[in-house]
Amino acid sequence: MVYFPILSVAPEYFDRHRGAAMGFILSGASIGGLVLSPLIRTLLGVIGVRWTLRAMALANLVITLPVAISAPPSRSMTRRSTLVNIRLAKKPVFILQSLAALLQASGNSVPMTFLPEFSTVIGFSVSFGAALLAVNNGINAVSRVLMGVTADRLGRQNTLVLGVAGSAASVWCLWLAAAVNGGKAAWLTFVVVYGILAGSYN
Repeated sequence: MVYFPILSVAPEYFDRHRGAAMGFILSGASIGGLVLSPLIRTLLGVIGVRWTLRAMALANLVITLPVAISAPPSRSMTRRSTLVNIRLAKKPVFILQSLAALLQASGNSVPMTFLPEFSTVIGFSVSFGAALLAVNNGINAVSRVLMGVTADRLGRQNTLVLGVAGSAASVWCLWLAAAVNGGKAAWLTFVVVYGILAGSYN
């Protein structure tokens, strides 16, 4: 409820360096993953599932309430009466872009969701799987900033296409190799490479 409204409003305040600004803003989500992955693993072991959920809910409230209160308003509201442009929404380019974004968003969450579990399948411990997720998020935090700066120079669409194609290739080549052969080296390489490339989508 906080994440997406801020993402939709923030680009309105930047023009020439929009990619870099969004990279910094989005890196916060990866830093959250870097911190939360080992923290939640520890809390689950110490206080159990119910109290971990309660603690995380309280932390969310304490962190996001000030953000929600102090977030700047959308500039679009002052420029036009509605935020929906029907003519734009009917264009084939917009429809294809939206479909591509939907497919990418669907695929982007799969590695993050299953990274710790798959780590245990190929022989790593549960705690090491959580650590790998934290490492992936740490790399992704830096990557989001660098991809944003790259997008300002090479073009946002160009950077997006290269990053999405690269992250898909890393899943097909490295994750599949780890799944077929049980290769730990391929899996560790995937964690790093996907962390770098997946930042472009965000």
